[in-house]
Amino acid sequence: MRCALRIVPVVLILFFAAGALLQRHFVINTTKSFPKGIYRKEARDFRKGDLVLVCPPDRPVFRDALEMGLLAPGLCPGGFGYLIKQVVATEGDFVEIVSSGVTVNGKRQKNSRRQSLGLEHVEMPFRGKLQEKEVVLMSPHPLSFDSRYFGIVSSEAVQAPLTAWKIRE
Repeated sequence: MRCALRIVPVVLILFFAAGALLQRHFVINTTKSFPKGIYRKEARDFRKGDLVLVCPPDRPVFRDALEMGLLAPGLCPGGFGYLIKQVVATEGDFVEIVSSGVTVNGKRQKNSRRQSLGLEHVEMPFRGKLQEKEVVLMSPHPLSFDSRYFGIVSSEAVQAPLTAWKIRE
C-alpha cells in the first residue's frame, strides 16, 4: 500500500509533464472547420495560405461567440480557446467582407456567406487593402466562425503555422 501511494504522485507528474510537452508542439482539432486530427506547430513565420493556430483577441464578437458556444473557453486573453484557421489574405491584399461573402483580390472565398448565428456584435462590413500586420482568417466549412463574422485580425493573434501530423507507417 505504501509503495502505491509513492508511485501515484510520480505517475501523475509524468502524465502532466508529457501533456505539457505535447501541447507545446501539437494541437488536436476536434471541430468541423478542418479535418479532425493532430496538427504539429511549425517553428517558422506563417505565410498566406497556411493553416494557423490563432489566439482570438479580446473583442465583443469573440465574447459573444464564447457565450454562444461557438468558441471554446481556453488560455487566451479573455478566456478564449484557440482557433484553427487558414490565412487567406495578408498585407496589400484587397478584401471585401460583407454578409453575402468574403472576397480576396476579386476571388470569392468558398462557403463565405454569413449564416444566422445570432451573434450580437458581428464586425461591420469591410472593403479595402489590408495594412501591415492585418490578416483575414477563413475556413471552407459553411458554418465556421471566421473573418466573415469577426473581420480583420492582427497578425499578432497568429500563434504558429500548423501542419497535419501523420504517423509514419
